[in-house]
Amino acid sequence: MRALLTAFVAVFLTAQGALAQFYPDQTSPTINDFAGLIDSATEARINDRLAALKASQGTDIVIATLSSVSFYAKDMTIPEYATGLFNKWRVGRDTPNDGILLIVFRDDRELRVALGAGYDGAWDGIAKEVIDADILPAFRAGDYPGGIAAGVNGLIEKVAVPFHNGANAPVAAAATPTPEDPASLWWLLLPLGLIGAVVWGGRAAAKAIQNARKCENCGARGLRPERVTLEPATANSTGRGERRATCPSCGHVAVTAFTIAMLSSSSDASDSSGGGGGSSDGGGASGSW
Repeated sequence: MRALLTAFVAVFLTAQGALAQFYPDQTSPTINDFAGLIDSATEARINDRLAALKASQGTDIVIATLSSVSFYAKDMTIPEYATGLFNKWRVGRDTPNDGILLIVFRDDRELRVALGAGYDGAWDGIAKEVIDADILPAFRAGDYPGGIAAGVNGLIEKVAVPFHNGANAPVAAAATPTPEDPASLWWLLLPLGLIGAVVWGGRAAAKAIQNARKCENCGARGLRPERVTLEPATANSTGRGERRATCPSCGHVAVTAFTIAMLSSSSDASDSSGGGGGSSDGGGASGSW
């Protein structure tokens, strides 16, 4: 009786674990519209753009629309789920790891652009610009196909192509207050790190704050951030990495560890259309409407 009860508990816990985190199979190498947000004409136009990008420089941009994160993963945030799905589908190439995943959660009214591990933290801010300028205005007007199409165009023109051409992520200039907007004068009084936090969000905000933070060894500012993969994730285990902040004055390095989500197995990848071997360590940006 005890053995039977033990077996039942083991099966129950296994089932609960499976329900706690579920990634749908990739149905297309480009558009996986599980939430039904994209009409056929827009889908054809997006596919044409993504095919041209793939043919010209080999970069993969994959779109996924889902209902809500709680339906697929009870205990994960949207950024965590997006990273996990990126690694499950193995978006893009493993070298230079330049894949991009645009994932929209219809019922949560949130979206995420997940970037391959080849992009450093500065590109998170550009992804945030695309979300705020190209996608969210259309979404707030109820135009999901138009927002997704505009987002794809923005990601191609502002992220994928410049990165492929070897450009560094550009730094956006702070807006200058106008007489018609006197309340914006308070921006001038904020530290540079806080401005970066508001403009960029996510990891880019952490990077700006880090740049304004004093070195714990000598007190100098302007720490140089770097993200390093120590052990790449595999199909059987998570990977390890470090975020390093180097002081340009004394050379001191502050280190913070992070975990890289597990990749899908090669058999899983073969079951999903378009999987190429790319991985993400959590880079990207989010938005809501």
